[in-house]
Formats: sequence, structure tokens, C-alpha cells
Amino acid sequence: MDRAQLIDWSSSESYVLLNPRLPAELKSRVHLDRLPKMGGVVWLGSSGTTSIGSITLYGLKKTAILIGAEAVNRHLDVTMNDKWILTLPVFHAGGLSILARAFLGHQTVIDRSFDKWGADKFHSWVNESQATLAAIVPTQVFDLVKLGRKAPHSLRAVIVGSAALSEELYFQARELGFPVLPTFGATEVCSQIATAELSSLSGDAYPELRVLPHIEVKLMEDDRLAIQSSALFSVLADITTEATDVLWRAGEWYVMKDRAELSFDERDPERIWLTPKGRVGDIVKVSGEAVNLLELTQLFFRILSNHRRAIDFAILPTLDARRGHEIALVLPLDCFRGHKSFVNEFNVQVLPVAKIQSVYFVREITKTELGKVRIAELKKQLGLP
Repeated sequence: MDRAQLIDWSSSESYVLLNPRLPAELKSRVHLDRLPKMGGVVWLGSSGTTSIGSITLYGLKKTAILIGAEAVNRHLDVTMNDKWILTLPVFHAGGLSILARAFLGHQTVIDRSFDKWGADKFHSWVNESQATLAAIVPTQVFDLVKLGRKAPHSLRAVIVGSAALSEELYFQARELGFPVLPTFGATEVCSQIATAELSSLSGDAYPELRVLPHIEVKLMEDDRLAIQSSALFSVLADITTEATDVLWRAGEWYVMKDRAELSFDERDPERIWLTPKGRVGDIVKVSGEAVNLLELTQLFFRILSNHRRAIDFAILPTLDARRGHEIALVLPLDCFRGHKSFVNEFNVQVLPVAKIQSVYFVREITKTELGKVRIAELKKQLGLP
């Protein structure tokens, strides 16, 4: 099914694209007539996971979305002979941006976003359609690696975003022939900010992410990333079951909640490389020392990968009266047996302040459609502040 025409990109019509799993009471408050009157806008929900009982909608002009789509098409050398396989929901930037790219480049979209994901299914979908391009998330890469089947020959580029792709998982996917290109993006700019180059697929190192040409970047205090682009959102609306708060973006620069490191190519100053360093909230103080939760999560994932274990988990900071915070691990109930060996292996590899001090078990670690842990829901389950 080709859904590239789901959005009329040339009209002044506006759209609201919502996750159908939103609570009914919250969904009932989301209407175009309650949002700022703007023509030619797509309202898209944030993929963030920090709150429950609310949703943040970003008002993205269609022209802005198409500017970002054109930049990605150029970055990937997209032609009319390409075909996109769509497995991400269109109510997220990762899925919607594929429709925009296909509209500009006149590509077919093989839409499997309504189908339940499965690594074996993905292989079948690609082989049947001879799709050449895909965009997936690290959770899906993990499933494909676990399946252990060689990548379909038709694929020439697979964008991996939404969360950081670990080096271990990257190399495992490459060994199977998947042409994975890690990317860093945001709903606020409708998808990609920096992406690995196609040329990285001929190398054997974890690729650097090149800032796309339609985006300017700089670092603020605490290495927070600021971006300027004609693809940025225009307005946001924070919606709860009680109220709707609207905030217009002020100024040309937008300061994100992400931390980053920037480097420049001396031979070509226009080539800028970006290394994500986690979100501001990923850094917590334990006994006065900074601990990076993203790095701890990557380490625990690496330990599981070395043991060929596929386990959902979350690493959280818990409040501690004496130390400020302590590190906690959350696992599914069926992982109770044997979990101590993983915790011990983890603890011998980190500084004392970063050791796991407590382990919680839940029936299920809930995630978003893009594979991000729903932190707020998890804390509520556990009764943690």
C-alpha cells in the first residue's frame, strides 16, 4: 500500500496525527479548533517518555517538513528507483518523514506500519517488495540481529534513530549485511539532525554523524545543543486532561535538552560532526559525582549482548537522602533467576558511585512504539518519585 499521499503537502490544510493508544480523556482534548489557527501545519506528538497524563504536540509547517525531507534525500542519494519500507508509525517523526521524502522523490512506500513488527516479517516484506530504504529503531535492529539472518540484498541504506545505537549492535548488524546508518534527530525538526554518511558503509569503524546542511548547530552551557533551521517547529502545545498551554518558539535558535560534542573537518569547514552525549536528565549526581545514565545503560546492554541475552531493562536514578541519588535496575519478573550475575559483572566495571544498589522487578517494562522505555509509567508502577 502506498500512503505517500496521506498528507496533501501542497495545500493549506492542517492535520493532527495522534497515537491511537492515547488515553481517551486526553485524546478528546486534542482538536484543531483548540490549537493555534495556522494553515499548512502538521501537529505531531513528541516521542519523549518523561511524563504521563499529558502530551506535547509540535506544530510543524509542511514546508519545514519538506525542507528536512529534501536534505535527507540528498544525503542518501535517493532516486526514483528507490522504495521505502515503512515500519514506523506515521504519528511519529520517523514515519511521517518517510512519507515526505517519498512525496518529493516520487518513491513508492511499502506501508507495514499497521502490521505487528517481527524480524522475520521484516525480511519477508523487504524481499517481496525489493525495498531499498528503511528507517527503524535500535530495538528492531536488536530483533534482526537476534534472528541472525543475512540482510535482504535489495537494501542499500537503513537509517537507525529514535535512540542511540550501541557500537556492539551496530557491528553485529553490519556482520549480517545490514547497511545501517546511525542518526540523531528530533521531533522538533521533523527527523534527522545528523546522520552517518553512505561512505561509512565501506569502512569498518563506527561512523561519525554528519550534521545535515539545512541545520546550524552550536553548544550552549553544559554542552547543550542549540540548532537553527528552516525545518524547525513553529509552536508547541502542552495538553493535559485539564488544560492546553501554547508556546510559540522564540528566536532563531532552539536550545534542546540534548547534550552533544561537535567537531569540524579542517579541510572542509562545512562538514560538521555531532556526537550525542545524552539528554540533560541523563546526568545525575551521586555523592557529588556526575553519573551518565546513558553510558550505564549502554554498558548493561553490552553485558547482555556478550551473554546473548535479550532482556528488557531500565536503569533509573532513585533518590537517596545521604548520597542524592543511587542507581537502580528494573527487570521483568521472569528475569529474577540469574540476574545477580549480570549485576555483579556490571558493578565490577563501574566506579563505586555508579554501582547498582537496588533491583526492582515488574511484570512488563512498558515502551513506546519506537522502543523507548516509558520512564514515568515505570516509576509510578514502582512508587518512585
